[in-house]
Amino acid sequence: MRKKGNLFGLYNMANEERDLLREMGPGEEEATVIDMVDDIIKRGYLEGASDIHFEPQENRLRVRFRIDGVLEEGPFLPHRLIAPIISRIKIMANLDIGEKRLPQDGHIFQMSETGKGFHLRVSTILTSQGEKVALRLLPQENEVFSLCDLGFTPSSLNILESLIHVPNGMILITGPTGCGKTSTLYAILKALNSTGRNIISIEDPIECEMSGVNQISVNLSAGLDFARGLRAILRQDPDVIMIGEIRDAETASIAVRAAIAGRLVLSSLHTRDAVGAITRLLDMGIPRYKVEASLVGVVAQRLVARLCPYCRTVTDDTSSSSLNGSGIPPFFEGGHFYQQKGCSKCRGKGYKGRVLLHETFIVNQAIQNLIHRGASELELRRMAQKQGMETLWEAGLQKARQGETTLAEIERVTLGEKSRRN
Repeated sequence: MRKKGNLFGLYNMANEERDLLREMGPGEEEATVIDMVDDIIKRGYLEGASDIHFEPQENRLRVRFRIDGVLEEGPFLPHRLIAPIISRIKIMANLDIGEKRLPQDGHIFQMSETGKGFHLRVSTILTSQGEKVALRLLPQENEVFSLCDLGFTPSSLNILESLIHVPNGMILITGPTGCGKTSTLYAILKALNSTGRNIISIEDPIECEMSGVNQISVNLSAGLDFARGLRAILRQDPDVIMIGEIRDAETASIAVRAAIAGRLVLSSLHTRDAVGAITRLLDMGIPRYKVEASLVGVVAQRLVARLCPYCRTVTDDTSSSSLNGSGIPPFFEGGHFYQQKGCSKCRGKGYKGRVLLHETFIVNQAIQNLIHRGASELELRRMAQKQGMETLWEAGLQKARQGETTLAEIERVTLGEKSRRN
């Protein structure tokens, strides 16, 4: 039997490895399953995975790691180990191993080989092939980024820092799922966290424990949703309220009322761009006068793949991108762009890590007037750009010019932005 820490050689299901597993006694197999699960989790941690998926298939258990936003193949385990491995994860997460029909959620605390602890959120769900398990590796408090580490351009960072220090109002972080909205919200909380402020958050779930912040987790089985929790928070004398996500009209209404009543409210919203947050709030039934009175700013963001600094190469070829020619503003002309190549440092991908793009929208008097008279998104966007708002597309071009990403990546995540900017 192989030593712990060198078990990944078992996962390719070579014939000799299958024979080895068949020959194991019950005690040996149990120890092997424990080691396998531990090693898979540690591998995900060491490789910087955000998620680990255990997916039962007809003849095997598939394991995949989400690294830099992309799922990568991991080990394939023998079919007969599906039940023991899923049960092992459930035991680690204090879940009911006998319940297979209903989804379950749990939590695991794990130690790395360096002695550093880390947390995982566990989710199970029954598929046609068996129970699927997803593990989310959660950041620790000392891993929460500062605002200056999130890739804001200097102008956008100055705007956001001024917005978060207003005494009251609502600031929204928008974008699709997986674009780092929660990371930005935590960075803002980190900047605001002080003994002079009562900061309360309601999240689903709490992704990072922060000392000095009173954090509440949504518990639907107990009847605690965002709206009910938010109403209770308002009776706790808060200075700053962070809502993990505004999902419905009731939560939106209470959040707006809290902002107008003198609290600083932070939350996230799913919209295409920053200006789209206004339309989304109106669609949720918030009256125009309340939107203009409560909203002080919106940050839209996207994540793009970061070029590997060890192997990136200079290119002047923009022919494959729709951002070429007249699409690139004069202040970006000249100089070079970059493209990926691939080396041992980035495992041949050409990319290593991700970088954030931001679009920061200020709701000032001119924008409030437009909202009041029912202006369209296009009119609002044009006014914001006239006042100096840097769009996601322009922020992306800056990152591409600096060699942090490629034009292809910018085109992928800002698809349609070029046509909307005019």
